[in-house]
Amino acid sequence: MKRFRFTLIELLVVIAIIAIPSSSKCSFFLLFSAI
Repeated sequence: MKRFRFTLIELLVVIAIIAIPSSSKCSFFLLFSAI
């Protein structure tokens, strides 16, 4: 379960890195909402 959660966080980070150039504020808000 710990591994799965870590992978999920990594996936979110990757999504954030891709989304930041488009709109950092929106991506950060989505990231916080997801967590």
